[in-house]
Amino acid sequence: MGSDELKDYARQISVSWDQTNARIEKQLTETLVKNNEGVKPDMKEEYFLKPDYSFSGWMTTSAPGDLDWNGLPAYRGEAYLMKEVIIDSIQSHLPSILSMGTADIRFNIFLNGKRLSIPDGKNILIPLPAGTWNQGKNVILVKIGSQTVPDHMTMGIHGASDQLYADFDGERISLADEKWKVLPLLDRPHHFIHWMNNEGTIIYNAMIHPMIPFTIRGVLWYQGEANVDHAFEYRKTFSLMIRSWRKEWNDEFPFLFVQLASFGSDESSNAGNKWAEIRESQSKALELPKTGMAVTTDVGDPKDVHPKNKQVVGHRLAAIALNDVYGLPQTCGGPVYKSVTFLKGKAVLSFNSIGNGLISKNKYGVLEGFEIAGADRKFYFAKAVIHDNQVEVSADSVTSPVAVRYGWSNAPVEINLYNVEGFPASPFRTDDWPGVTDKVGFFKP
Repeated sequence: MGSDELKDYARQISVSWDQTNARIEKQLTETLVKNNEGVKPDMKEEYFLKPDYSFSGWMTTSAPGDLDWNGLPAYRGEAYLMKEVIIDSIQSHLPSILSMGTADIRFNIFLNGKRLSIPDGKNILIPLPAGTWNQGKNVILVKIGSQTVPDHMTMGIHGASDQLYADFDGERISLADEKWKVLPLLDRPHHFIHWMNNEGTIIYNAMIHPMIPFTIRGVLWYQGEANVDHAFEYRKTFSLMIRSWRKEWNDEFPFLFVQLASFGSDESSNAGNKWAEIRESQSKALELPKTGMAVTTDVGDPKDVHPKNKQVVGHRLAAIALNDVYGLPQTCGGPVYKSVTFLKGKAVLSFNSIGNGLISKNKYGVLEGFEIAGADRKFYFAKAVIHDNQVEVSADSVTSPVAVRYGWSNAPVEINLYNVEGFPASPFRTDDWPGVTDKVGFFKP
C-alpha cells in the first residue's frame, strides 16, 4: 500500500526511545511557549496561587481522564491541573462538597489559593463550610506531586464523570469537561515511559503482525479517538489500513467499524468541530467493499471518551454482520445523507437506508441538530421537518441557503433523526468547505 504522507512519516520514525522522548519533550515545550505568547510559562507554585495569575499559557486538557491521552503523552513527573468555576451569590453562602474523583497520593488540591484538607478514602470528597467559595470566579488547582509511584499509575484526575462536581445543598455543578488546563513542570525531574502511542508501528508489530498467519472471519473496529487532531488525513489513513490488512491476509474479509460517539462540547458548526470531521473521515471508508459502520452519537457520554453503553454498539454491529455477512436480510443502519435540493428559501434532503420511513425520536415530534447557511458560510440553527420521507430545512436568518449540516458538533447530543427501525442517522454536511484539520499533517520535527 502506497501513501506519500506515510512515506514521509516513516522516514521520521525514531530509531530509539531516547530520540522519541526528545521529540515529545520538544513538542511540549513548543506548545507551552506558543500558548504563552512566545515565552515559557512560570513554573513556580507561588505564582499559581496568586489571585491575579493568568493560566492562559497552559495547555488545554479534560477531566476525568489520563493525561497520556489528554496533552501529556507518556509524561511522568510533576504537573498542575486547573479549572475555573463560576459560583452565584446564593451558592457562595452555602456549605458544599467538592468531589474530585478517585484518591491519588500525589494530589494536593487548592481552592482560590488555599490548600484544602483531603479526607482519607477511596474517593476525594471534601466538605467545605459556607463562605469558602467566592461569588463569581473560583480557581481549583490540583497539584500532582513527585511522590514515587509505578509508571503504570497514570497521571490525571480519575473516576467517573459524575464523580467530579461541587455540590451546594443538593445542587451540583459538574466539573467534568474539556475546559481544564494543565502545566507539566518540565524544569523538574521527569521522564517518559515507553508508550505505544508515541511511535508508529509499535501496536501493529506487537498485536497485529503476529496474527497474520491465522485465519480470521472479519474485523470489528472501535478506534480513532487519538486521531482527532488529524481528522481530515484520517480519511486516507483509515482506508489505507483496511486495504493493507486485507493484503496481508490475502483476504477481502468484512471490516465493520464504529463511528465515534459524542464527546466534548456541543457547539455550532461555526466553532469548528474536530470530532465531526473525524466521523466524516470514518464514513469515507464505506467506499471500500465489505465495510459497515455503526453510528453511536446517541449512546455516547460527552464527558467520557469511553462511554459505558457498549450493548447498543454491539447490537448495531451485529445487525450489520447478520445482514451483510451471514445473509439474514434486515435493516441494519440508519438514514444516510444522499442529496440536497435548494428551492424557495429551504433545503430538501433525501436519504438512503430509511428502512420503513424517517422519524423524529423526540416526544414533541420535532427534529433537532440541523443547521443551515447561505453564501456567507455562517450557520444558523434551523427548523427541520419530515415530509414524504425527506427532510425540509429552513431558517428565517437564511433566505438563500446553500449548505446544510446535521449533528456537526463534537458532542451532538440533541440530534434525533432515525428510521422506524430505531437506527440513528449519521451526522453529515452537504458542503465541502475547509475544516479545522484540513491542513494538519502527520508529525514533522
